[in-house]
Amino acid sequence: MPTPPPPPPPPPRTLKRSVTLAVAVALAVVLAGCTQTVTRTVTREVAPPAPTLIGTWTYTHSRTANGVPDGTEIHTLTFTKSRVIATASIRDVAGREVDRWNTAGPRSESETATTVTRIWYEWDDENDRRMNDRSRLAKNYVFADEGNVLFINPWFYTDGTDTYWPYTRVATPIQDLFTGTWECSEYEDETINLRRTIRFSGNSFTYSDVRTEGESVQLFQLEGPYEHDVENGFILVTISDHTEDGAPREDSRYVGHTLRWAYAPTERPDQITVLNFSDDQVWNETTRRWEDLGELESYYELYKRLDQTN
Repeated sequence: MPTPPPPPPPPPRTLKRSVTLAVAVALAVVLAGCTQTVTRTVTREVAPPAPTLIGTWTYTHSRTANGVPDGTEIHTLTFTKSRVIATASIRDVAGREVDRWNTAGPRSESETATTVTRIWYEWDDENDRRMNDRSRLAKNYVFADEGNVLFINPWFYTDGTDTYWPYTRVATPIQDLFTGTWECSEYEDETINLRRTIRFSGNSFTYSDVRTEGESVQLFQLEGPYEHDVENGFILVTISDHTEDGAPREDSRYVGHTLRWAYAPTERPDQITVLNFSDDQVWNETTRRWEDLGELESYYELYKRLDQTN
């Protein structure tokens, strides 16, 4: 029979020491972990949110006549969740306002990332009346400067164009909307003055309509708590008090109902354009409720903020 091989020699002492040393190092790492936490930060690229049309934009356009400077137009374009409101202050070379434009319409459901539709009623000059059907015109647009500049076809144009105007986003377009008093004053004719005010005090809203004709003064006033629908630019007032000429009235159309005032910024932070509740809603005698008028054309009234002392 063959002779079996001899048993292997014992491992060298150096290997034993190496194994012992490795165990000691591992144990030291574990013990160190009990008193010290090692963290690692992992970063990844996150895409910024897409720019939005919602907000207020402004653009100043120079006017010329026969190649000679003729003044400026200051355009203000406001997109809310449901509407688009555009105003323009037309000024002469001295900076005096000589005209003002205003148009408003609903937001279209057919908007895309590059087009938004202007919706309005044309005027029939021949028959001196508003057209029954609304007109529509797609406006092309593109953002720049991380969404702070909006290149868009001029809003008041009623025909298609390749022209783009650069509107700049306005961060704070209105000055202290929910404090103090705002007033709209105009003359119906040479003898009749109409003065309307909206006043905010805490959570209370007061609307006053004063009609002065000679020595005759008529006062219509509504008051109640309000809520602010910031996405739509609405002030929603639940009427608690209705007075006329200083005396309480019990007209069932007002007290207990919610009325809506819509507003939008203009080129001045102390001035807003307003759509009064009676131009935006209609009373339904059958349902005994205020309903949307659905014929949005313009925010007709211009309100200026009065000083706190007034």
